[in-house]
Amino acid sequence: TYHHHSVRRVICSGIHEVAKLLASDSTRLLPIYKTLLLDSSVRVQSALVTNMSAALFSFVTPPSKGTLPTTGLVELIDPLLQHEANISKTREWRSYTSLIEAWSDLTRILTPEQIY
Repeated sequence: TYHHHSVRRVICSGIHEVAKLLASDSTRLLPIYKTLLLDSSVRVQSALVTNMSAALFSFVTPPSKGTLPTTGLVELIDPLLQHEANISKTREWRSYTSLIEAWSDLTRILTPEQIY
């Protein structure tokens, strides 16, 4: 782990690009993403929101013929909820608005059962 928040902010800003490069192996980044979601720094949490939709879509493995897309996002549901609770307690209203917009994409990634 990196102790300085500026390093973690840079990671947040580019993790979606790394996930794209890893393609089907992008789920290897899920533990790191989970850790970033639970980060105590408001600056880190706000930086994560900027590319949240792109990152979440990068963690979805496209379906092969006759199968459904697979996702490791189920393990991120609780950290996403905690992240939302943390952002909502700050004065970062722009980050909160962006977070809610990014959450609308979850309906295209998760099943209704996983959401509820």
